[in-house]
Amino acid sequence: MSHIRIMAIAIVVIIGFWSCTPPVPVLTLSPDTPKPIKVDPDNLCQIGFSKALSGMEAGIEIGRYYEGIFLTSQKIYYSSVSISEEVQAYFSKLVLEELENAGYYIVKSQTESLFSDHGSDPEETPTTHLVGCTVLDMSVNVYDLVAGNKSEANLLIKWELFDCGSKEVVYSKQTSGSALAPGVDFRVMNGARRSSFQAVLADSAFVTAITGHSQSEE
Repeated sequence: MSHIRIMAIAIVVIIGFWSCTPPVPVLTLSPDTPKPIKVDPDNLCQIGFSKALSGMEAGIEIGRYYEGIFLTSQKIYYSSVSISEEVQAYFSKLVLEELENAGYYIVKSQTESLFSDHGSDPEETPTTHLVGCTVLDMSVNVYDLVAGNKSEANLLIKWELFDCGSKEVVYSKQTSGSALAPGVDFRVMNGARRSSFQAVLADSAFVTAITGHSQSEE
């Protein structure tokens, strides 16, 4: 009987250790995320971020919070028709960071509306182009220490590029993004947003829409 008890305790300890070990040590974007195309440093276009909108209906289940080895659902997350100022700031920060990393010149974000009123006065609008987006779908699932010790997020976003000179949308594309984070960490959503936008920066059509000529990925 003592041997059976010892074996049972050992199994519980092993399961507990496995469950508590994070799947990744840091926030990680999907391995399927393509590499952004680096643009010519002589590119004179100046790009800003306009705004993120929600294209989802309110009250749709988008994920859950799970606890324990039996993955008991403790909380349900629902979609919203609006995007908070905090999330707008996250979008602006990551978009401008990714643009700069790819070699583009960036300007401060302008968030009054997606594209309206931009480009009407060249003296007041330093940007040549603006990036805006609409969140079309999302999912986020969070697992506590025992349930898996991780957070997962997936997003589908429609990205648009607005030409301030012609006052037209010159590029539009839907891209998915996903990320995985250790523990209970809702920053995983920002990782999924970044993954989605990197797919845009990897599209040669985006480069062409801004610079007027295509450029190979380095």
